[in-house]
Amino acid sequence: MITNLISESELRQALALWLLENDIGVYLPAGVSKADYVETYRLPDFDFVHVQSYADANGDLVTLLKAEFSLKAWETKSGNEPKSFAFYKVIKTATDSPDLEQTVIGYIIT
Repeated sequence: MITNLISESELRQALALWLLENDIGVYLPAGVSKADYVETYRLPDFDFVHVQSYADANGDLVTLLKAEFSLKAWETKSGNEPKSFAFYKVIKTATDSPDLEQTVIGYIIT
């Protein structure tokens, strides 16, 4: 069983805060609080890479897909070293129907 799963909302909040802390091009506009920025932040589209798939106890397929948001050293607020925010998207595919319905069951930040 996978532990430490978070919701998409929690992933969005974590990435927004990470960007505020690390990305030289991200700042709070005048009159906007950190909470307001985090609440309105929209996740970008990610290119996911398949990492692993396995069958769970019910015979459903669980798939781990990895994505990463990277900043080059010059894009960071410190300017000294590159930074990256990596996470996994966990998908469950029910195999008991011909439709093979997929459900996102959560995310794992690494």
